[in-house]
Amino acid sequence: RITYGGAARALGLTKEARRQKDAEALLPSLEALLDASRALRVRRARRGAIDFDLPEAKPVFGDDGRPVDVVESRRDPGVREAYRLVEEMMLLANELVAEYLTSLELPAIHRIHPPPEAKRLQLFCDLAQALGHELDVDEGVRPKEIARFLERVEDSKEAPHLRFLLLRAMQQASYSTDPRIGHFGLGARHYLHFTSPIRRYPDLAVHRVLRAVLRGEILDRASLSPRLRSQAAESSRLERRAMNVERDVLRVHELTVLRDRIGDEFEGSIGFLDADGFTVRLDAPFVDVTVELARFARRPYALDALGLRLVNRSGHAYGLGDRLRVRLVDVSLTARRAVAVPAGAEDTGKPEAPREGARRPKPERRSSRHDDAPRAHAPADEARRRKPHRR
Repeated sequence: RITYGGAARALGLTKEARRQKDAEALLPSLEALLDASRALRVRRARRGAIDFDLPEAKPVFGDDGRPVDVVESRRDPGVREAYRLVEEMMLLANELVAEYLTSLELPAIHRIHPPPEAKRLQLFCDLAQALGHELDVDEGVRPKEIARFLERVEDSKEAPHLRFLLLRAMQQASYSTDPRIGHFGLGARHYLHFTSPIRRYPDLAVHRVLRAVLRGEILDRASLSPRLRSQAAESSRLERRAMNVERDVLRVHELTVLRDRIGDEFEGSIGFLDADGFTVRLDAPFVDVTVELARFARRPYALDALGLRLVNRSGHAYGLGDRLRVRLVDVSLTARRAVAVPAGAEDTGKPEAPREGARRPKPERRSSRHDDAPRAHAPADEARRRKPHRR
């Protein structure tokens, strides 16, 4: 067994990770895999696979098992490259098995990701234009054009926010027995989950079909197809439930880290904005906190039409991506909330009841992954509900 860090160190991708003799002994094989993974990634990019590349939160635990910090996972580019090495091989395996079973016209549970809905895509194009970057809505229905758009904005300061906004515009990936839908985010005509039968039921169902084919067994398609349809629907439902639990557990870890730091000041960037306030993603610890206007603002702020800025009558504004120093004023494990105010502002206490129909600010989704390759932790909170990160 070798670790991602050990593999990255052996390949010369990083000097930060710990050396691992087992990894160094496998260097020729690792080098071959690295070359292959890079070639596969180039091929996927050419056909239009979308790489959101958003950061994820990872709790750090002390010797007693309690969370002591939350950091951005895979901050080391070399370790991230080692993860990608394995991910590319998993993607390849999943695609090849999907193509094989489809060519035999055999029923299976496929992983589907439909194109974005027209209304959501139009909103994203409007948001991108407001941030100074053009994307035609007719181009956005093709994954290759979206991938090119992300490549064009890669070096801009708005890039992380554009990736996040685009992720919100996407539909959620799910399971289906219809192989014709394909996977929009991967730019793949055929895709399924094959690589993790010990932890995910759709993979196990695929293994059973494939095993029967390889053994020359006769499959009763009339009874198998409806059974797989039922399993696909149930797997989609249970996946969403598991994601909610995972998100909730991570949020508890995050709030546990913040619980004893009320009154401390932190630096961060503004993420999701709402009529009642906004969220700030702290640099360290890597946690989202909510800033409620009612707790400090003496003048009312209005949200612009695209939800990118909150502006008051004097012209002062809070905008998406703005850097801000905040002071933590409240942490509630029960409500799963951490509340802050701008540093220097007076906290007036509990906020007023939200206006009827107003939505609460939601923390920014961090996950970049619309695939199921090994990942550190899923993101927390409501705004990440629609992420298609599990391919």
